[in-house]
Amino acid sequence: MGNIDFIGFTQGIIEIETPNIPLPNNAVKITDYADDINILNCTLSILPIILIIIFILSLKFKKYNIKKDVKESIKRYIEKYDGKKKWQIVLYTELKLVIFSLFFLCFNIILHELMHVICEFFFNKDVLIGFDITSMIAYVKSLSPVYTKFEKITILIMPIIITAIVPIIVCFFNLKKSKNRVFTVILILFLCSNIAICCSDLINIYNYVRFIPNGAIIQKCDNDTYFIQKQ
Repeated sequence: MGNIDFIGFTQGIIEIETPNIPLPNNAVKITDYADDINILNCTLSILPIILIIIFILSLKFKKYNIKKDVKESIKRYIEKYDGKKKWQIVLYTELKLVIFSLFFLCFNIILHELMHVICEFFFNKDVLIGFDITSMIAYVKSLSPVYTKFEKITILIMPIIITAIVPIIVCFFNLKKSKNRVFTVILILFLCSNIAICCSDLINIYNYVRFIPNGAIIQKCDNDTYFIQKQ
């Protein structure tokens, strides 16, 4: 098993130099993935998945008459605040939505990074965990310079499976017998934000699949990434 070290709160994301291991003669430098992580590519990486989820959700709306459930839920919600003015209801609703959204986002960012850490740990890698108070994001830095293609892709894909794909599938299967279908639908939409969190991971997964041959070893050296194909 690997070693996990929590370095605490930092001003900016710290740069960790991994120990350099001499590269063999057949090492091939691969594309700098950071160039691919821009707004357009991030959007394109998640848009098809979210559109498929929304399409399936629209079919469920018709099948289970969720539109009727939404109207009844809104009516009950308004009756709950009987005697209050409309602007007060709207303001209170928006405030609850903002608080829930912030809590949901923070929780899932932490869970996302935790999935990376758990995978690194089980693959016997040493990692540092930190929280940048400047950008308000958590990050994971690996101290291990060598990975297999399977290890890298598994580390990248696990958060989207655990925090997005599996919960969304469970929600869809639970939609028919759910006592509160409106809440389940809202939860599915919120879970789509977890897919957005994973957009850079999806781009990196694509690049690893595209550029690195099966069975190759991935090695970092002087902040560049190389692959070494088995002889």
